[in-house]
Amino acid sequence: MTPRPAPSLTPPLVAVAHGSRDPRSAATIRALLEVSRGLAPDLDIRESFLDLSEPSLTDVLRGLHAEGHREVVVVPLLLGVAYHARVDLPALVAEVIADCPGLDVRVSGVLGIDPIVETVALDRLTEAGADLDDPELGVLLAGVGSSNVAANDAVAGITTRWHLRRGLLATPAFASAAQPDVPAAIARLRLNGA
Repeated sequence: MTPRPAPSLTPPLVAVAHGSRDPRSAATIRALLEVSRGLAPDLDIRESFLDLSEPSLTDVLRGLHAEGHREVVVVPLLLGVAYHARVDLPALVAEVIADCPGLDVRVSGVLGIDPIVETVALDRLTEAGADLDDPELGVLLAGVGSSNVAANDAVAGITTRWHLRRGLLATPAFASAAQPDVPAAIARLRLNGA
């Protein structure tokens, strides 16, 4: 039997994204982590997902424990402190800790909504052909929606900043758990001249 290499003194980082049925989502996360590995080649960076994509967070954490790691840092690639960050992630980590004696899992804060993310979103709109100087352009920023009001307010805050800084007719919309839904947000944009 070949002996396993001793774990590094630096705990591995486990990036955890939501996951999606769309394979482009996982491919984007993998590409992001390849860039991260290139910038920090001495770090052991693993990918994982909360749902809908593989590998799962629990499988990655259990695998690291089986490799001999006793410390792990989980980095949630989430923009808000909504249900996944507040409930799902802690529950999954607790499940693995209960099954893996001696494993210390620390969870960093979520990415949050950085002004760079807002700028990139506007850049993507322009690349898609939107004329951000068109006074009749309506921009709908859709979020999943959350029972956490602060998470929904973060999405709404982006559209407010876009309106105040760029004069965009922008409004938030949510897929679930919050209002307005997409049809109501579109109606609001039209009412305001989009």
